Amino acid sequence: MLDSEIETLGNPKAALLGFASAVLAYNVLAVLKRSVEQAHRQTLPDDWEASIFHLTVQVRSGYEGMQIALPPEPLSIPIPEAGLAPYLLTLAKNVLPKAVAKSKRGPKVPKPKEWLEGKAANAHVSTDRVLKAAKTKRP
Repeated sequence: MLDSEIETLGNPKAALLGFASAVLAYNVLAVLKRSVEQAHRQTLPDDWEASIFHLTVQVRSGYEGMQIALPPEPLSIPIPEAGLAPYLLTLAKNVLPKAVAKSKRGPKVPKPKEWLEGKAANAHVSTDRVLKAAKTKRP
């Protein structure tokens, strides 16, 4: 009943395909991230960094609209003679840097420790004693 393993990925070829797809997707996102960072490096501070998470959200939100707007047959986008890198940089300039910026985490604020005396922390409270004390206090 509690078997949650995906049976089809138990096959070595299927597991290898799943792993290769994940590596390919991560490499595509890493190229997109570097393209956006390089395209905007002149206008932004040196410590600015794009977030892979925010990039994936941007790609995913635009993908559904592209499925509606584009025809179902595959499009052939010719790669310019100058190469793929300059083409990616010109496309990356259209990305708003604020929308894909990595969020910087502030410093951790240490919590104040609440100290108790040793007797109070290790004191044993007997339910029987509490009930007897409550009976004796009644008039």
